[in-house]
Amino acid sequence: MAWSVGRATWVADVTDPDITQQVGTRTFDRGRSYAAERRVRSLATRPDGMMLLGTIEGSGSETYQTIIEARPHPKGRSHLWSGRCSCPVAADCKHVVALMLTARDVAQGRVVEPRPADGAEGAEAQVVVEPAPLVVPPHWADVFGHVRPRAVEAAPVAERPEPRGDLMPAG
Repeated sequence: MAWSVGRATWVADVTDPDITQQVGTRTFDRGRSYAAERRVRSLATRPDGMMLLGTIEGSGSETYQTIIEARPHPKGRSHLWSGRCSCPVAADCKHVVALMLTARDVAQGRVVEPRPADGAEGAEAQVVVEPAPLVVPPHWADVFGHVRPRAVEAAPVAERPEPRGDLMPAG
């Protein structure tokens, strides 16, 4: 299985010091170990390339859903980003680091295969130096184009109240 980061080319320019500055040295080191152990199970991007989505295998049998959102830097520097995760830490955790490092490798043309799901041990990630084929994710309309809004029934028009005696309706 070959992954692609589509239009998320910004991730190729993220450096280890950039990541460490955001998450801290200890979290970076733990996330780098997770990436080396090939714990990233899935990698996808939003069509505009400004979001990375992944499933990361935790230290037990848990898997965590991780999202990294990016936005252009206002001064033209490397993109600003933040990560959220379904793990107890919830933000900028080791799972975010593992997803970022794996996506960076893919964006730089290295294809990283996930570890076999059967639990077979493999200390080193298999890295293929050939450029990854360009895979364009489907447009949302191709996936959800068949979904149409429900027909809305016309709401009955309320009758206007008639004034009675000296009372005038307020509405």
